[in-house]
Amino acid sequence: EHLSGIHLQAPVSASERRLKLGQMHELLLKRRARASPALDTNAASHLIRHALGTGEYGELSQEKLASMLALPEDLARMYRDDITATVVYLNYDLARPRHS
Repeated sequence: EHLSGIHLQAPVSASERRLKLGQMHELLLKRRARASPALDTNAASHLIRHALGTGEYGELSQEKLASMLALPEDLARMYRDDITATVVYLNYDLARPRHS
């Protein structure tokens, strides 16, 4: 997903969450905004950014990310002290840079 730009979305059921039409529209607009190119060129940084800053509906919230990164040291240990991201590329063609 990170290198190819492909974004897979889980289907949203309006009856499951009891969303109103306006809420569903807002959710779809947020998902469309997520289709923009990735902020990170490093896949591990991308994963950690989304792990710390993703909101309830899967959207990246800069405010949430900033607050998670600004936690005092004693609280930070409860939320983000030991994070390890291991990225393994199984498809060599996907991992190679594309030349235009």
